[in-house]
Amino acid sequence: MEVGGPHDYRSQMRTHAQQVFTHGRYVWPGTVAQRQALDLPERGAPPLQLPVGARHLQARRCEERTIGFTFGDLCEHPTAVMDYLELCRRFDHWIIDELPDLADCSTAAQQRFINLIDVLYDQDKQLTLLGAGRPVPCTTKRFIYRPCSGTAHR
Repeated sequence: MEVGGPHDYRSQMRTHAQQVFTHGRYVWPGTVAQRQALDLPERGAPPLQLPVGARHLQARRCEERTIGFTFGDLCEHPTAVMDYLELCRRFDHWIIDELPDLADCSTAAQQRFINLIDVLYDQDKQLTLLGAGRPVPCTTKRFIYRPCSGTAHR
């Protein structure tokens, strides 16, 4: 099956070391020192208007091939897989800041986050997540929206 072009890159075997997505990281608690050491935007960076299709999304960083958002910027507002795919054409490194405890999020926000992770994995983009606490696997009973077992290993 070909998806969105002449080649379905998901069908090509790549080793863990060759996958860009596997070089991402989860940073917590996202201190000033951690952010400086990893060249990440400061918490509470002012919003930027980023054109996506016929509308604008709010971003926190937009430099060359790097894009940064807060979780709320992308997942608590109406966004779609097509938005993520368009942005993947323009950006290779994604930063998602202020990742909350997903059990406290709406089902819609959880679904958008799962869709985002799936797109970034399929498009082989590097992802840096910043959250206040340790990551909690979505396979636990704390999730409202549970069909994320395929996303959990990513």
